[in-house]
Amino acid sequence: MAEIYNVLITYDIDSKHTEVRKSLIEDYDFEEKIVGNNGPSFLPNTTLYKKSTTKQNALSTLKSVCKSKGANLKRAISLECSNWQALLGEKM
Repeated sequence: MAEIYNVLITYDIDSKHTEVRKSLIEDYDFEEKIVGNNGPSFLPNTTLYKKSTTKQNALSTLKSVCKSKGANLKRAISLECSNWQALLGEKM
């Protein structure tokens, strides 16, 4: 059985950036920020965070959303996010 983590996923797509990102956030509960001891850290455009999921599920969801929106997924990585440092950004 796959282990449950807080997952960070980052990806490159050739088009439909806004539609893919919006769907992942609104329909699948991905987040555009991570909240830590120093407050929220807003992530880069094509990086999202999802609580309590598997790395495989986050990647599978991304692939599915890209396919449904007609976006060509060029590359992606899904990884456990548990211990991090950040330069706090502003909401995009």
